[in-house]
Amino acid sequence: MHDLICFSPLRWGTGLQRPQHLMSRAARDRRVWFIEEPVLGAAAPRLHRTRTAEYVDVCVPQLPHGLSPEASAQASMALVEQLVMVEGIDAPVAWLYTPRMLPIVNTLAPRAIVYDCMHPPPPGLPDHALLAVASLVFTGDASLHEALRRRHPSVHLFPSTAATWDQTWAEMEMLLGGLTDLPRLEAQSAR
Repeated sequence: MHDLICFSPLRWGTGLQRPQHLMSRAARDRRVWFIEEPVLGAAAPRLHRTRTAEYVDVCVPQLPHGLSPEASAQASMALVEQLVMVEGIDAPVAWLYTPRMLPIVNTLAPRAIVYDCMHPPPPGLPDHALLAVASLVFTGDASLHEALRRRHPSVHLFPSTAATWDQTWAEMEMLLGGLTDLPRLEAQSAR
């Protein structure tokens, strides 16, 4: 099984939501890192890491106040690249819940990119670039599924129902298994 790096705008500790359910199941048979969006207030950029009881490594970029959006993105990217190097992560599956993190993912040369679209992206944050490179697109909403099917050839509906998380993960994992023979996506420099 390939390592998995999940990029989420949701905080791990905000309760059991779709990302926590799925990444906990993924961590049963592969290494999983859950990268949250940055928090501000650190003296210097650093990556705060904790391991959950489910063996998911939760990583939070901590950045100084006053960075421009570009500098913040560059600092976060450098922290994730350092994590990849230190942990020996090679050709991971990148799992995104937001298009905002695509520039970081593009530098990792992932084996596959999964876009798990829980909600339409907010105005000003289009998802067309993510849909163009995603290997698989998952969604939990029927109307969103219908809209995305017109824009991507491999969109799959998996409703977010607590009673079916094990079944949902098993079906997603089967789809991921079909990606193991894909060539690595080329890393793109975002600098």
